[in-house]
Amino acid sequence: MEKYCRRCGVWLEKGVCPRCSSTTTSIKNRSSEIPSSGRVWILLGLACFLVSVAVLIGTMMFVENRRQSRSSSKDIPSLISDENSANTAVVKTIAGLNRDKLIAMLPAYTLSNLHSDLGKGLPDDLRVIAEGEDQYLVVIGTRLVNEKRKQRLLSVFKLENGGLVDLSKETIPEKFKSGMVGDESTRVEFTENSVLELAKQIDGQGTIEDCPVCEHAFLIERLVWQEGLFQLTSPEWKNDPYTAAFAFARALDKKQIDEMSRPLIAKSLDAIIAAGFEHRPDKDWTLQKIASTQPEQVSEELETSSTTEEPPKKKPILVQKDGEEEESIYYLLDNSIHKLRLKVTLSEGRWITKEAKREDTNS
Repeated sequence: MEKYCRRCGVWLEKGVCPRCSSTTTSIKNRSSEIPSSGRVWILLGLACFLVSVAVLIGTMMFVENRRQSRSSSKDIPSLISDENSANTAVVKTIAGLNRDKLIAMLPAYTLSNLHSDLGKGLPDDLRVIAEGEDQYLVVIGTRLVNEKRKQRLLSVFKLENGGLVDLSKETIPEKFKSGMVGDESTRVEFTENSVLELAKQIDGQGTIEDCPVCEHAFLIERLVWQEGLFQLTSPEWKNDPYTAAFAFARALDKKQIDEMSRPLIAKSLDAIIAAGFEHRPDKDWTLQKIASTQPEQVSEELETSSTTEEPPKKKPILVQKDGEEEESIYYLLDNSIHKLRLKVTLSEGRWITKEAKREDTNS
């Protein structure tokens, strides 16, 4: 096997380097004799090479991705989604937006606690109010307190700089600053001209016996929008037959007519109210709708229903007065001792208790 000098690399002559006179070594042992400093430089060079290759590959991938991204963007039409269209539209106006787009604009904290009949996170109703150049969004919602209790909520937002700003505390009457309007028995709905009507169910108040299937009287409060805020009107009785009969029974129990009940009770009944109606301490009165006892009406009902298989239905009575027909409904007020038959009539758009006649007398 040929030999060489491990220092000079000169071929040896008889095992001795002619240049430096060093001893011999074989080619197969050359790698093991490389100085440690040389191995370090080799490793560094290899590392730099690998880093350079990685950088080159990364650069090529980045350039290719950018090229593909630009190519894809040219193939996609520049269409605006419905949501983006809504957001663009509300910058100028919210008057023409549908319910879904208005809800999408509401803050998350407003929707988080709502639970309407339509589903969780949805309001019961909303209404856009335009006043000059100002635009407001009024939201009615329901919050579940527990499985049996609900709270009615009211919020008011104003369109400013393309978004909705919560102005509830500034625009809602002091009575409702907490955002709550009534309780689970309160009905809240919009009427004409953006008026909010709050109908609170009234229990028997110690006069009329309550039951799950009984009719109930309602007390009405209205929130009228005027000059950038809601104004609260005075409470009044709801204009319906049962409430008119209830107002009479309540006045009869107290033996006086208050100002709020006056429009629902005919003045011809003042003497009856002043006399009062016996009220047992252990038994509340009952107030129930009954059919008419007028023979002509009963005959008409039976004749009308004879052509069908359905039983006769209770219908409002039509009473002639001055050439006009007045719609009437009858109720029976029972104090467990005596009974009064009340006639409630729709007169000039208002339900009024007009008659109270003694019926059976039980000892």
